[in-house]
This record gives sequence, C-alpha cells and structure tokens, in this order.
Amino acid sequence: MDINDIPEIMLRSLLFTIIIEILVALIIGIKNKKDIINILLVNLLTNPIVTSIPIVFNVYFGILSRNIVLYTLEILTFLIEGIIYFKTIKYRKINPFLISLILNLSSYFIGELLNKYLVIILHLKFEINPLSLVNICAITGILISITTLIIIIIFNRRKHEKN
Repeated sequence: MDINDIPEIMLRSLLFTIIIEILVALIIGIKNKKDIINILLVNLLTNPIVTSIPIVFNVYFGILSRNIVLYTLEILTFLIEGIIYFKTIKYRKINPFLISLILNLSSYFIGELLNKYLVIILHLKFEINPLSLVNICAITGILISITTLIIIIIFNRRKHEKN
C-alpha cells in the first residue's frame, strides 16, 4: 500500500460497504425504509474508523499491528452495530446481532474480493505529504463518525417522540 492511496481506499471502502450491506439486508428481508437508512447511517459511523485507524497503524507500526487493530475493530464494529440495530431496527425475523454479523462478514469478504480486482483498475495517485495525509484521513474518519453518531441520535429521538 502506498500512503498516497489512502483517500481512494477510504472512499472505496465506504462505498463498497454501504452498497454490499444494503443489498445483503434487502436479500435477507429487511425492506423497511427506516431500517435501511439506519444501516446506511451506522456504516457512515463505523466504516471510517475501521478503515482509517488500521491504515495509520500500518504506516507507523507495520502490517502485523495493522491486522491486529483491523480484526479487533471488526469485532467491536460487529458488537456496536448489533447494539445499534437492536435499538433501532424494527425487523425482528433475525436477531439484530446476527444481522450485524451477516452484514459485516458479507461486506468484509466481498469487499476484499472487489478490492483485489478493482485496485488495479482504479489505482489513483495523489502528490501529498504522506504523514500529513495519514493525519488528515484519521481526523476526517473520526469527524465523519461523530457527525453520523449525532445524526443517528437525532433520528432516533424523533422516532421515539412520534411514539
């Protein structure tokens, strides 16, 4: 991985994750518009963190630390998304934690396959100072996640006020 590929990696990861998880959610029977919006918002919250932090670890500490951090974040993401789905999604034919597991495994493995094939086709280069780029990506990921968390809180408060 070249440090200049970080913006492309983050954008591609977010887009692939959203597309894959929404398609899989529809396939397993989640059709409610608000449930789909919740899945979208949850991914806007978690994906930038799961993508940016391992990249920073890879740059500063190497691939082994990146992998440890990535798999730890993936497990935490499964749990956090399961809790959020439990509190927000109305679809109950499948346990919300199982929904989280299915969606995350699908997006991870399908995303890995897509990345292997598309990275060759979509390879972009940016001429930016590598270390400042890493910091910008990490801060951007955190800001996107905080903003999305605020949107989820507002969305859910409005939902509870209507009930």
